[in-house]
Amino acid sequence: MRLCMAWVMVLAFPAASTAAPPKAAVLGGEQAGWNDLLAARLSQTKAVVLVERQQVRAVSDEQAIQRLLENIAARCRIGGIEGADLLVLLASGGKDVRLVVCDSHLGATLQDVSLRVEGAPRDQIVATLADQTLHAIRQFEGGVQRVVAVPDFVSRDLTFEHSFLQFDYAEVLRAACRQIPGLAVVAVDEARAIGAERDLAAVGQGDRPVPLFVEGEYRTHRNLEDGSTTVEIILRARHASGTLLERKLEAVPLDEAGRRLLDLFAGELAGLAMAGGPALDAEDQYRLLVQRAEEFNSRGEFRRSAALREAALLLKPDADEQRIRLVREYARRNSRPIELGEWPKGARQAEDDPFWMAIVAEVVGDWKRSLQHCEYLIRNRRLCREEATDLTGDALHSITGIRFVYSQPLSECEAVKKEFLRHVFARIVSLDPAATTGRSGLSGATDPCSFIFNSALMRCEGNYYTEDDLDLIADLLLNRLPESMWPCSTLNYFLRHVAVRMGRERETNYYRFTAGQYQAFLDRLVASDRPVARSYGRYGKLCYRRYGNEELSPELLQEAQAIVAEAQKAGFDVPREGYRGYMENLRSEVQWLAQALAPKAPAKVPTPLDWSASPRITACPLAAASASWRTGLAPGACWRPDRSATRIAAGSQLSNSTASKPRWR
Repeated sequence: MRLCMAWVMVLAFPAASTAAPPKAAVLGGEQAGWNDLLAARLSQTKAVVLVERQQVRAVSDEQAIQRLLENIAARCRIGGIEGADLLVLLASGGKDVRLVVCDSHLGATLQDVSLRVEGAPRDQIVATLADQTLHAIRQFEGGVQRVVAVPDFVSRDLTFEHSFLQFDYAEVLRAACRQIPGLAVVAVDEARAIGAERDLAAVGQGDRPVPLFVEGEYRTHRNLEDGSTTVEIILRARHASGTLLERKLEAVPLDEAGRRLLDLFAGELAGLAMAGGPALDAEDQYRLLVQRAEEFNSRGEFRRSAALREAALLLKPDADEQRIRLVREYARRNSRPIELGEWPKGARQAEDDPFWMAIVAEVVGDWKRSLQHCEYLIRNRRLCREEATDLTGDALHSITGIRFVYSQPLSECEAVKKEFLRHVFARIVSLDPAATTGRSGLSGATDPCSFIFNSALMRCEGNYYTEDDLDLIADLLLNRLPESMWPCSTLNYFLRHVAVRMGRERETNYYRFTAGQYQAFLDRLVASDRPVARSYGRYGKLCYRRYGNEELSPELLQEAQAIVAEAQKAGFDVPREGYRGYMENLRSEVQWLAQALAPKAPAKVPTPLDWSASPRITACPLAAASASWRTGLAPGACWRPDRSATRIAAGSQLSNSTASKPRWR
C-alpha cells in the first residue's frame, strides 16, 4: 500500500493585534487528492486565508513530514517559516485518512482524528476534515495557554477484574479538559518533550506554559455479602517544580466514582489547569461524550467509540440504553473481530502471530467489560428477565470469535465465566418478567435456566468437559437456581450423551472425567431434596445403565417408570412452553424398555413364490418369462411388492431399477 501524506499550515495572528482570519496552507497529498479538495473547501469559508501554493511547496521541500508526526522540536522549528502558528498534518493510507492539528510554538497536538474513507463519499470526508480543522482553530483562538497530560490511571488491584477503569477514569478528566478553551490535552511523552523544549529555549521561556501532569491511581474493594464494589482513588497534579495538589476519594461506590472525579476536577483541578475555567456539569459532559462516541461510531472506529461510551457511563451510570448498546457492540465485535477484507497479508490465526494475539487480547478485554456491564444491569434490576437473558447470553457466547486458537487466556476466561454464572447469571431468574414490567415488546428469551446451562456447557477454550463442569452444574442445580425451577432439555441431552459416548476410546478427550467422578456427580443430585435435581440424578443413572452398560432388565424398566411417576408428582408434565422435552425423553425411555422386554412374537415364515402365476409389481402384471423377472428373482425366493431394494431368500439383491422401473418385453 502506498502511503501518501499531506499537511496544512495554519498561520494564526495574535487576536490582540489583528482581527484578520488566520492563514492556512495546504501541501502534499497530490496522489490521494485530499490537498486540493481540502483547499477548495477551506477557501469557501471566511475563517481562513489560504497561503500561496509556491510557499507551501517550499516548506514541504525543507521538512520531512514523518518528523512532524513524531518530533516536537521539528514542529517548533517549522513555526518560524512564514510565521506559522498551527500545523495541520494530513496522512492518507488507503482505507483511512488521519488529521493532526498541532501548535508550532509549543509543538502540542491540538486535534488528532482518523476517518474511514473506504466506501464513504469524498465530499463528506472533505467536509469533516474542514470542520475538524476549523474547530481546532476556534478552540485555540487565543493560542495555547496551558498544556495538560492525563495518563491512564494506575491500578493497585491484585487482579485484573477492573483494569478497564485505568482508561475510563483518565478519559473522564481528558474530556473535561477538552471543554476549556486554550487548554491542550496531550500525551505524556509529548508533554515531557514540550517541557524539555521549554527548558532549552533561550528566549521567551517565561511565555511558554509549564506542562501540568494529572495522575491517578485506584484500588477496588468488593463486599462479599452483597456483591457491591467500592473504589479508592488518589489524584495528584504536578509539574516540573513539584506536586501542586493531592486528593483522596475513599470508599466511593463504583457507579458514583465518575461524578465524584468530575466534581473534584471542577472544584480544584480546573483552577490549576486554567484560571477562570467554565463550570462543568456531569450531564453536559455525558452528552458531549456520547455525541463524540456517535461520531466515531459513524466513521467505523469501534475502539474509540466504545472508549468514549465507557467514560460517559462513569458520569451517568443509569444510562441503561447506552450500556445495553455498548454490550451489544462488544458482542457483535467479539463474535467477528476481524472482517474478511481487513486481514493483513500473511497474518494467521495462530499463537505465534503478533497480529492475531493482539486481537485476542482486545477481545478478552472487551468480553470481560461486557460482563461487567451485564452484572451492573442485573444486580440493579435494570432489565426485565427476558431482555437480561438475551443480552447476557449473547455477551457470554461472543468469546467464540477467538475460540480454539489460544488456550491460555481462554482458560482464564473459563474461570471468569463460571463465577459469573454462579453469582450473576443465576440472579436473572429472580428478575421481573416483561409482562409485569410493561416491556413485553422487547425481544428476549423466556427460559433463563436453559440459557444458563447452555452457557455452562460451552467451554471457552474448546469442546470438552472436565470435573469442574460437573461441579458447576451441580452447584447451579443444588444451590444457585431456585428450587422451583423446571427441567430443561439441555441437561437431558448432556446426561444421555455422556452415557452413550463415555468410555469409548475415541471420546477420551471429549469427556475428561472418570466414571467414578461422574457417578459421584449423579449421587450428589440423587441425594438432594430438590425435585428437579433428584429427578436429573436418577435420569442420569438410568441413561448410564442403559447406554453405558447396555443393561436391559425388568428392574431398569421399573426405575424408569418410577422416575416418570416422580416427575409427574412434581408437576413437570403440566403443559408449559419450552419444557416438553424432559417428559418426552422419560416416556420414550419407558416405551423403549417395555418394547425391548416384551415377549417376542414367532417369526413369520415367508410364503414360497407361486411360479405358475404371473407376478405383479405394484399392481402391474409381469410375464413370468420376462428378462426382468428372471434376473431380479431366484427360484424359491419370496416376493415383497414395496418398490424398494429387497433382499431375497436366495441371497441375491433386487436392484432399485428392477423394482421401480420394470422393463416389458
